[in-house]
Formats: sequence, structure tokens, C-alpha cells
Amino acid sequence: VDKLSLNIPAQQLRQALLVFSQQSGQNVLLDGNLDSALRSSTVVGVYSPEQALAELLKGSGYSFSRTDAVTLYLVPLPKQADNMTLPAIH
Repeated sequence: VDKLSLNIPAQQLRQALLVFSQQSGQNVLLDGNLDSALRSSTVVGVYSPEQALAELLKGSGYSFSRTDAVTLYLVPLPKQADNMTLPAIH
């Protein structure tokens, strides 16, 4: 797929993914629901679909994999382990 000229303002991630799909012609799939509090990053410029989606998802806790020429599948990133405080070594 060629590079695309995209203009997707920062917004609720669910809505941003719909706009991305409309502007790029790519299908975006995921299991379950996105938290409505998740926000997208702004994506304005010329990108490949993969670059644009990576930018859109920045900081959301999601990544993606390509399943075919027109389908991208969202996957949650592994949760970061909480920092653990170890006892001081004397």
C-alpha cells in the first residue's frame, strides 16, 4: 500500500480508528472493547498505514499486527510490571 495523506485530530481512540479506517481504506479489528477514556494522538501528514496506526496508538497501551493486505488487528501491549521496592542491601 502506498503512502497516504491523513488528517486525524486527537480524539477518542475509538472514533480516531473509524476515521483512520475511512481515510486509509484499512480494516481495524480487535477483540473486546476499547476503553472510552483512551485518546488518540494527532496524525497529520503522509504515512504508510502502519506508520499512521502506530502514531495514532502511541501511549494507548495497544499495538497491532497486519493480518492481510487491508486488515490490521489491534493487540493490547503486555502490562508493565509494577515497580518493586527491594530491601536495602547493607
